[in-house]
Amino acid sequence: MTRENARLRALEGKIDIVQLSLILHLWNWDGQVEACKRILELLRPAKGSMIVGQSVGHLDGVEAPGRPGMIVFKHNAETFLKMWRQIEKETGTEWNVQASLDEGLGAAEQNGRWDGPRAKRLVFTCVRL
Repeated sequence: MTRENARLRALEGKIDIVQLSLILHLWNWDGQVEACKRILELLRPAKGSMIVGQSVGHLDGVEAPGRPGMIVFKHNAETFLKMWRQIEKETGTEWNVQASLDEGLGAAEQNGRWDGPRAKRLVFTCVRL
C-alpha cells in the first residue's frame, strides 16, 4: 500500500461532508458509480452525512465525448437521481438526493469548451438517511 492510500484509508468512515465540484462528469456512468461508492466509504456511516457539489450537466442526460478516446456522462436531475438509486441498491444505503440544472459556470454564455446549447450546470446535494 502506498503512503497516499494509507492516508486515504485512515479517513474511511470519518468524514461528514464531501464536496465534489467539476469532477463527476470526467467519467462515464460506471466510473461515476464507482467513484461515488468509494466516496461513501470515506463518509461517516451516520444519518446526515452528505455529498454536495456541481458538475457539467446536460438537459438530456447523455453520454458525450470526453478526452480523446473517452466517453463521459453528463447528467440532468433525472439521470443523477437514477444513478443514486443504483448506488443505493449496490451499497445498501439510502439517500435524499436533490439535483437541478441551472445556468452557472457560464453555461448561459457558452464560454467553456464543454459548452453547447443544451449544456448546463448540475448542482446536487445527497444526504444519508
